[in-house]
Amino acid sequence: MNKIKVCHLTCAHEANDIRIFQKECISLAKEGYEVYLVAPNAVSKVVNGINIVGVPVRL
Repeated sequence: MNKIKVCHLTCAHEANDIRIFQKECISLAKEGYEVYLVAPNAVSKVVNGINIVGVPVRL
């Protein structure tokens, strides 16, 4: 069975923000979801099963 994919987009928080990364994304991943976190100025990588996607910020 395919996992349900969840994508959390933020423009105001860093990828390692505890409220988003720990409380939301890791909790979803533990429940079996495939989780993507799109955040500004982050390095694209997989951490604790979370697919972090970094996007550049234009000022």
